[in-house]
Amino acid sequence: MSCLAAITDIWPGIGWRDSIVDPHAPLRLALALTVAVAVVPVAVWDGAATGVRPLLPRQFQIPQVGDKLHKLAGLLGAKSGRDLYREVCSQWNNPMAVIVSGFESESLFDREDLWRGDEDLPHATMLMDALTYLPDDILSKVDRASMAVALESRIPMLDHRVFAFAWSLPRPMKLAPDGGKAVLRHVL
Repeated sequence: MSCLAAITDIWPGIGWRDSIVDPHAPLRLALALTVAVAVVPVAVWDGAATGVRPLLPRQFQIPQVGDKLHKLAGLLGAKSGRDLYREVCSQWNNPMAVIVSGFESESLFDREDLWRGDEDLPHATMLMDALTYLPDDILSKVDRASMAVALESRIPMLDHRVFAFAWSLPRPMKLAPDGGKAVLRHVL
C-alpha cells in the first residue's frame, strides 16, 4: 500500500480543523489518546489481546496489536501532513535512536519545496510516492523478481508521456471515492 493510500484513509476523516465548538478539541483528543496508548508497552497490549482474541470474530483477531496501536499513536500525534506521511512510511519513529551517534542524512523528504502544506497533502504525498516509494521500493522489487526468473519486464504506465498526462489530471479524477484509478479503469 502506498503512503498516499494510507494517509487519504486517515487524514480527511479525523477532522483536525473541522470542530465548530473548539477548533483544538480533535487535536487534544488525539494527543491524549497518543499518550494513553504509548505509555503501555507493546508486550502488554499483545498480552491483553491474546486473552481477548479467542472471543472475537475471525475478522477482528488482529495479530501484533501492540505494534499497531503504537503506530496509530504516532499517527494521532502527527502535527502536520508531513509528520503524518513520515509516520506512515517510516519503520522507525526516530532513526537516530537505532544507531549510537547516528544521524539521518538529508533526503527528498526534507526538501521544503516539495511540501505545499496540509491543504494540498494528497498532491504532496503523490509526489513523494513517485519520487521515493516507486523507485526505491516497487520498481526495485519488480526488477529483482523478474531477473530472478530471467524475465524482461517493462512498466508501461511509467512512460514519461503517460506519467505527465496522469500528473496533469485534476485531483478528483485521481482520487475518486471508489479508490482511485477511475480514468485508467474507464480506458481499460
